[in-house]
Amino acid sequence: MRNLVSMKTLLTYLAISSLAAIPAFSQANFTGYVGAGPTVPLNPLASRTSNVGWNISAGGGISNNHVGLMLDFMYNDVGINGPTLAQVGAPQGNVHTWGFTLDPVIHVTREGPADVYVTAGGGIYRRNVEFSQPGVAEVGFFSPWFGYYPGLVGVNQVLASYTTYKGGVDAGAGVAFRLGSSRAKIFAEARYHYIFTAPTATTMIPVTVGLRW
Repeated sequence: MRNLVSMKTLLTYLAISSLAAIPAFSQANFTGYVGAGPTVPLNPLASRTSNVGWNISAGGGISNNHVGLMLDFMYNDVGINGPTLAQVGAPQGNVHTWGFTLDPVIHVTREGPADVYVTAGGGIYRRNVEFSQPGVAEVGFFSPWFGYYPGLVGVNQVLASYTTYKGGVDAGAGVAFRLGSSRAKIFAEARYHYIFTAPTATTMIPVTVGLRW
């Protein structure tokens, strides 16, 4: 209940802050980004997963020289560690997490050679915990000489899967460097995500490198 109240309070504050910032976007332009990189899970999630996973992210929104408002998407994949797999009796497993968040952005030094920015917001997340084992499946192949014929391919057979949708919050900082005279920039950022999963929260820090425009 406490987490639910905190989430409602934060989302209310985020909505008010976003609406209050609308007049600042009178001279704003569309902006977007794509990126990927490693994901570091934090405890208590880290106690049951591998040290590092991976992430991809993308987003779009509006921004001027000082502030912006972004709709961000992120996807993380972190493997489940050996002791946890042995405990449940599964050969392999992963934690897949994606989320959509609404994030105001403050540019600290956008007009300089390095665009330093900070961001924070919140949104909806989906976490899927999946245990699986290697297997094979029969599929159909086509050859112009032999026609259609059956064959075997390697697959992951899902043994158990659990999915939950929860609210969450995020905060982070990054830096971007312009590529010549174009609008495109190379960026690197780290962002902390806190997801209100029960009975314990899901926390992680994706580190993302990519391209902004």
